[in-house]
Amino acid sequence: LTGTSVVLGFIRSLVFFNVLVKSAQTLHNNMFKAILRTSIHFFDTNPTGRILNRFSKDIGYVDSLLPWTFVDFTQDGISPTCLSASPPPE
Repeated sequence: LTGTSVVLGFIRSLVFFNVLVKSAQTLHNNMFKAILRTSIHFFDTNPTGRILNRFSKDIGYVDSLLPWTFVDFTQDGISPTCLSASPPPE
């Protein structure tokens, strides 16, 4: 039982890691594409340092908040659903 718990915990960690990395990459790419599609007027009115600072601040915020949100979703959203779908104990 302990060995199974360790193996399942390891698999869960790998899945979480892969999902979080993929999500962060997707968000980063979408933000970068949005910046590339903006008009020249945006770059003329905003200094480059401000744009880079805001971009890195948003990415840092997402990177720190996304894991906790994902864990909360899986524990609070999926676990009760799985428990309610299981047969009642006899």
